[in-house]
Amino acid sequence: MSLKNEAKQITDLPPIIGGPIVRKVESNLVGIWVALQSAATIELSIWQGEMDHEDVEDTPVVQKVEQDTVQIGKHLHLAVVTMKLKNENTLQPETIYSYNMKFTWEDNSTDDFQSLQLLDVADTFGNTAISYQVDQLPSFVLAPRSLEDLKILHGSCRNNANQYEDALAWVDDFIKDDLLNPIGRPHQLFLSGDQIYADSVLGNLLHNLTEWGNIFLDNQEKLHTEWVNPDGGVDRFSATTTNFPSFYRNRLVDSDARLTGSQSNHLLAFGEFAAMYLSVWSDTLWDVDNLPTFEEVFNTALTLPESYGAIFRRNLTDERNDPDLLFDETVMKEVLEILYATLTDKDKRKTVLTEKQNTENGAAFIELNQFKDTLNAEQKTAFEEFLQYLRGLLGGLYGKKEVEIEGPDGEKVFTYEKYVDYDNRAKTLHRTLPKVRRALANISTYMMFDDHEISDDWNLNPAWRDRVHSSPLGRNVVRNGLMSYALFQDWGNRPGAYLKQGYLVELDVSLEAELENTQLTDTLRDAFAAAGIILDQAKTNIKKLVKGEWLLEESGRKDAVTIRKYEEADGSEVLKAIGNPHSFLLSQIMELFQPDNTGPNIEAEDTIDFLLGIDHHHRVKVTFSGRYELPKNRSPLIKWHYGVKGSKHKVLVVDNRTRRSFVSFAGAPGNLDVSGMKDLIPANPSPKDDEVLIVVAPLPILGPSVLDEFIAPAAHKVFDYAGFLTGNEKVKSGMKGTNPDAIEAWVFDPESQEEILKRLAAFKKVVILSGDVHYASSQGLFYWKKNDTKPACFAQLTSSGLRNVMPSYIQIVAQRLPTASKLVRQELKAERLAWKDKDPSPLVFPDGSNVNPFLKHKLRKEPVLISTYGWPEGTKTKAANPPDWSWRMYNVLDMRKEADRPELTQVESMPPDTTDRTMDALRKIAARHITQAKKVNHTRQILFQSNIGMVGFEKDIGDNTLYVHHNLYGVPFKADPEIALENRPPKEQRKVYCLHKIPLDGPNEEKPEL
Repeated sequence: MSLKNEAKQITDLPPIIGGPIVRKVESNLVGIWVALQSAATIELSIWQGEMDHEDVEDTPVVQKVEQDTVQIGKHLHLAVVTMKLKNENTLQPETIYSYNMKFTWEDNSTDDFQSLQLLDVADTFGNTAISYQVDQLPSFVLAPRSLEDLKILHGSCRNNANQYEDALAWVDDFIKDDLLNPIGRPHQLFLSGDQIYADSVLGNLLHNLTEWGNIFLDNQEKLHTEWVNPDGGVDRFSATTTNFPSFYRNRLVDSDARLTGSQSNHLLAFGEFAAMYLSVWSDTLWDVDNLPTFEEVFNTALTLPESYGAIFRRNLTDERNDPDLLFDETVMKEVLEILYATLTDKDKRKTVLTEKQNTENGAAFIELNQFKDTLNAEQKTAFEEFLQYLRGLLGGLYGKKEVEIEGPDGEKVFTYEKYVDYDNRAKTLHRTLPKVRRALANISTYMMFDDHEISDDWNLNPAWRDRVHSSPLGRNVVRNGLMSYALFQDWGNRPGAYLKQGYLVELDVSLEAELENTQLTDTLRDAFAAAGIILDQAKTNIKKLVKGEWLLEESGRKDAVTIRKYEEADGSEVLKAIGNPHSFLLSQIMELFQPDNTGPNIEAEDTIDFLLGIDHHHRVKVTFSGRYELPKNRSPLIKWHYGVKGSKHKVLVVDNRTRRSFVSFAGAPGNLDVSGMKDLIPANPSPKDDEVLIVVAPLPILGPSVLDEFIAPAAHKVFDYAGFLTGNEKVKSGMKGTNPDAIEAWVFDPESQEEILKRLAAFKKVVILSGDVHYASSQGLFYWKKNDTKPACFAQLTSSGLRNVMPSYIQIVAQRLPTASKLVRQELKAERLAWKDKDPSPLVFPDGSNVNPFLKHKLRKEPVLISTYGWPEGTKTKAANPPDWSWRMYNVLDMRKEADRPELTQVESMPPDTTDRTMDALRKIAARHITQAKKVNHTRQILFQSNIGMVGFEKDIGDNTLYVHHNLYGVPFKADPEIALENRPPKEQRKVYCLHKIPLDGPNEEKPEL
């Protein structure tokens, strides 16, 4: 564990630094993502069958396509090579397809997977292959024709800082087990959020990410802070390891960026985000034997960071409320100068930051005392205050308990115990990356972001939006996170959208009157032509969407132009016409990091903010209904939701982060606003009887009733109380009780939850795949509209996380509180009756009954949403006013026999020699209970372990019902880099820890009643 003396070089990396990753695959479209260190023209070739490289010359190719990479900085070149297949070449289900890529570099030399050694056991850089046998090309399959043959994998939440093995590595095993069987191997992989943890990076890994980010972008990137360096008068600082060090970014994050989670290792720069994606998808950037500790990072900094004020100021929320809390700028700078530039001896630095001065360590304080002697009394007080603050901020990062370990060259060295732990976590993640890389090269993979791609509190409520979007660094972080998501994730979800010609044209606001016509006027046509955009006047129609927004559609073309009346920050108005926003976003990202840029491209930043909807002068406002939303013509122009077609299934992937509405200014969010639902869900679907709709929603729409109704509200209050006790409310910017893990469940905004259920119910058979919550479970729901006799069937399948588990406070509640522990294991059901209008009142109460005021309040709201429980006995619904809709949700249990479940999940049996009414028997009973309590993480209903889900379908001939199966594979052990997954004891091998079975055909189920 030490820093290399020599600097990193781009030549340390292989030509392909990320991928290939198979992304969108349909019968007439294939998209494959790849990242290179140099520009290239890429030729993608596809063959039918499992192919070896030596056989391709003699085998007819299905089709070929060429595409150039896109340059993002000097040494980062990306492409989703997209093949649109001609009619005679369309791909078929139940068929394996192999592929190769040929790279023509700028010097006209060429390579392919074989020459780059990606088909060997390992290349010259030590990175493993993307093939399952030497010389074998990577391959993929389409979804099969029969629903019963479909195999879908899903998972989320790969926390690099977690101590568990990576369940995503098991995708490689699933593929390998049935590699030559196009029906047996998994067909699609859905990653439903948190592919990276931008707000929780291992500090030793972050230092490397910062270095690689600067290499990729040729040191072009600067970060914009609220603090201004008084010497140079600058507020943008190079994104270096000195200006933005790992391990102690707390103040940068909670104070300058104004994110509510105080994280010492949060990604900030775009280059870091890019390096992070590359580091969790492959092993190319890793130097696992040279990951630095805090002390090593701190000791390499020998000059005062230009950004010292942004790093070391007190929390800015406190400072804004009380100017007396500001540190004396002169004293702060001089103390830091001494700490960085003068105290180059690492032992002296450590002494100053971890110990109080005494006769034995006085030599370490000489320089500081000499400076202190030059100060007046008031400044000396400021000196002591700032030095004490630094000790609190940095002192604890050294660690406390030292241990002896073996160094890189076999010598014995001392380090801190927590650094060994961090090192082991990183090594455990790194060790399975070859399996992850190979898996992603051999299965069609679809992605959607969740909170941790940006920050745990991302878009939590209007208060968060106003605070973060008005902060230069906060907006910088959100922009960088979304740009990297677009390039590394979204591009592969919709490859065609990024290949079109995108543009933005600004028109004078006086042309608004021309937009009231249904067809393009001469004036508008000429205005577009002046900007180089030629529209066919006879074929272009104008459609008004909402006030201040129009759509120009040209018949015969899929492209459309959105025009918005836009208010600039200075109050002036302009019409902005945007064509193909995804490809235009790509062009603007390229502009940001051009190698010949001489400074920040503020115009490109502002345009990107406009496209992403994070331009801070447009804020969420209260509506007539009392909810908070962006104005209708201010929703983000970049839409992240998308669809995937299968033979018997259709997939809709939901964005529940950027299309939110809000219940209140500083409370719980609604996870998808109505306009977002309209964009995503077809208005009048006509599903076939044998079709299933799969919805990928990062945050579960339905959850275990015990967690949503009991534990989550309790956790909400716990966070309030903890904030009160610790005085951290101002760190959270005064937003009481708004910890994301406590308030983001759909259950906290029933109106949004009911709206999406209503829209999805038209599809009759709906399977929801979700993550986020760090446990795995399954729920079923029957949904009736007023006149339905047969319900629509929902299955909520949650698999989370691939490398994360639920916070310990919830596990403790589930394990230790008898009521919660019992509830988790119950087959609980939740029922709801709903009316659109409160008038007439839907219920009839018995004479003299006393109704709970809370329940009475529900009857005064619209829509009226009530449970079937808790009403006075004899309460009925009015016969003339039956519910407009109703539903029943139930938890699903693993119904396998005890002997068929993995040993770790089985109920602990009583010792065979136990006898009644003896002390020995009581001891054995107590021991049994203790052992069983440790197994609560593997209940029949909820799996509190890192996991991955396998989804399949079965038609039961006996009752003629279609069932969806949810097989949950758990990782029941903590990280140990010395033990490979395949060498684990038998009880810790890959097994189905929960098997849930849910009907999708609506059995004879009675509607809920009071």
